[in-house]
Amino acid sequence: MMVGALRKLVSGLAVAVAAVSATAAPAASAESAQPTCPRVLGTLCAFTETDGQGSFRLLVKGKGVIEPPVRSAVNHDSVPWCVFGERRFDGERVQLDSFEYDADFGFDAFSARRGRC
Repeated sequence: MMVGALRKLVSGLAVAVAAVSATAAPAASAESAQPTCPRVLGTLCAFTETDGQGSFRLLVKGKGVIEPPVRSAVNHDSVPWCVFGERRFDGERVQLDSFEYDADFGFDAFSARRGRC
């Protein structure tokens, strides 16, 4: 009787481990989809190409002009960042909330600042 109970316990644990493994795998692949850039808290890591490709710019505070312009970014800050399609914080804009990744702004961003749009 004790052996039967032990087999049920081991079988139940095997099912639980399989379920946890199945749910953990997508999380790991979703995280790896983010581009590689220095994880410096309080910064915006912006890329010259979509999907986190091209060269990157690490923005610490608002910049008047970003040259060359950027197309995607990862927010490593606890507050939102706003990127703008024109110089001097104007034109089209996209807000990246805390720790958000945007693979394509849909425009070339020439300026960015810390804070809501």
